[in-house]
Order: sequence, then structure tokens, then C-alpha cells
Amino acid sequence: MTRWDVGMLAGLTVLALGIAVWIGPVSQDPAYHHFADTRPCGPVPNCLDVLSNLAFLLAGAAGLKHLERWPADLRPALGTFWWGVLLVAPGSAWYHWAPDDARLVWDRLPMSLAFMGLFAAVLVDRLRIGGRVLPLLAALGPASVGIWVLSGDLRPYGLVQFLPMAMMPVIVCRYLHGAIPRTALLWALGWYGLAKLAEWLDGEILEWTGLVSGHSLKHLLAALATVKLWRPANGAAGRVQGRNRWSASKDAVDTSL
Repeated sequence: MTRWDVGMLAGLTVLALGIAVWIGPVSQDPAYHHFADTRPCGPVPNCLDVLSNLAFLLAGAAGLKHLERWPADLRPALGTFWWGVLLVAPGSAWYHWAPDDARLVWDRLPMSLAFMGLFAAVLVDRLRIGGRVLPLLAALGPASVGIWVLSGDLRPYGLVQFLPMAMMPVIVCRYLHGAIPRTALLWALGWYGLAKLAEWLDGEILEWTGLVSGHSLKHLLAALATVKLWRPANGAAGRVQGRNRWSASKDAVDTSL
């Protein structure tokens, strides 16, 4: 990384931390658990909010299936991302079965892991930061949920979710070449933004459609956001093989030293 890159990332981090300090502690709104669509189907309460999480299961399984297509140095981070996406399915379904703060923990833990896994993959792919960044980021994600549980303050979780989203498009637009397609990442961020909008318009969307609520639609849109990340960029096969050989050579040198 150049000094400009370090300054850019540090500046975004300081700005985000400054905003978090300025707004003060953020507690979980009890009204968050009151979703618009409470219709059951048979023994399943809140049916569509529960069952729509199957989209995460399918998306995560597809991502893990294609993991071998990626460079060896990206697989740990992307594997963390895809396992996070897959585990959102049972975690979010468990939460939506009977929404409360205690169950919400199991919804947010895998999401935080997915956010940090994708961020680590972008750092490794574009900035050539070593894989050592993954354990730190993978710990920070669940830790932010733990801080919320212990203190009631959602700010760390908010930083884990939204700070990488501010950094990743800047990084991939500055560094165009990598195995992670720039259009795929921008697609993911765009569709995730639409998912958050649908979440905000939960009741309105149910009223407009009469079929599906905004929160159920959020699950589908968030899973859709991941589909272009299943495979590396077109024409990246040669780069993938070259980077795999480079990683193997580097490991051999490190071992000999």
C-alpha cells in the first residue's frame, strides 16, 4: 500500500469513529422486533420471515461449492464469508420464529462474520495484505455483537457492518485488477443497499403488495447480492494459478527460513 492508501483508510476509520462518538450510545429499539408480516403457515409462525432465510442457505452453499475456483490466498477469507452467509439462514430463522433480543444475537453473529470475511478478502485481493488480517477481523465481528449484549450499545456492530461497505468500493475502484470482480462487489453492495431499504419499508411493502413484507424481501435481496461473488473475474484463471504458485513458493521460502 502507498501512504495515500494508508491515509485514505485511516481517514475513513477516524471519520466513522468520530461519527460514532458524536451520536453517542445506540440502544436496541424494542419496536425493531415488531415486524409487519406475522402470518403463520401451519406450525410455522411469521412464516415468510422465517422461510425466506432459505435463500441464505442456498447462496452460502453455492459459494462454498465454488470456493476452489479462487486463489489459495483468498479462500480462507471467502470461506469465512460464505460460511457466514450460510449460517445466517438458521440464525435468522431462529430469530424470526419468536423475535426478541436474545434470539437476535444468533442472527447478528453470522452476519458480522460474513461482513468481516468479505472485507478481509478485498484487503487480501486488492492491497495484498497478508492473510493474518483475517483472524483479527473475524474476531472483531462477533466481538461487536458481544459488546452490544454486554453494554446495550449497537455502535460497534454498526461500524462492523457499514465501515467496510464504505471502504470496499473505494479500494476496488482504485485497484482495478484482482480476482474479485469489481462489478460483482459493486453489485453486492448495491443489492444490499436495496435490502436495507426494503427492511425500512417493511409494512409499506406488505401493504403495497399484499403478498410479501419488506423484511422478507430484504432476505431475498441480501442473498441475491452475493450471487456474482460465486466465481472469480472472467479471464482470472491464469492469475489464479499464478497467485497459487506464488503463495506456495512464498510458503516454502518462509518454511526454509
